[in-house]
Amino acid sequence: KDETTNANEEVQEEQTEETQETTAETDDATIKNLQEVAKKAQYDYVMLKYDFDAYQRRMENDAKDQKSQYTADAMKKVLPIIDQLSYSVDHMPEDLKGNTWSDGVKLVYDNAMKMLASLWIEKIATIGNDPDSELHEPLSVEEVSEESLKGKIVKEYEAGYTIRNSDGSKRVIKAAKVIVGQ
Repeated sequence: KDETTNANEEVQEEQTEETQETTAETDDATIKNLQEVAKKAQYDYVMLKYDFDAYQRRMENDAKDQKSQYTADAMKKVLPIIDQLSYSVDHMPEDLKGNTWSDGVKLVYDNAMKMLASLWIEKIATIGNDPDSELHEPLSVEEVSEESLKGKIVKEYEAGYTIRNSDGSKRVIKAAKVIVGQ
């Protein structure tokens, strides 16, 4: 019986060692597998966070651009009034200059221009510049004696305006109507 018991114990020890080796190999494989799953989950998390951050920025920019569009649409209705104020100030009769009423008209115009600037709306530069098809609408040409004015804008018939978008780019609200020297 002792030999049988010893043989059984040896077989059990061998089986235990084999089981321990198999368990160790299984544990190593499981650990590697879990590490790979964790690494993939971490990568997926980073990519998801990146995509979500990009989505948030895009939505914020879209909201700002939409606000800019609403502002531009509303200002299209107000700009003719501001242009009329500008015309009134520019063509003020000499006998009215310095009058409190004419000073009041000038003050209203100046405040309107400050309001436009606060909304990121700017007047388009015209006189002395080359015509730009995106910014200027040439109405006609006018003979000029100076060679340097040929091909340049010599008169502004109606002011034009741009609005700055959230990304810093400018969009034309209304093209300036101009006369070009020939």
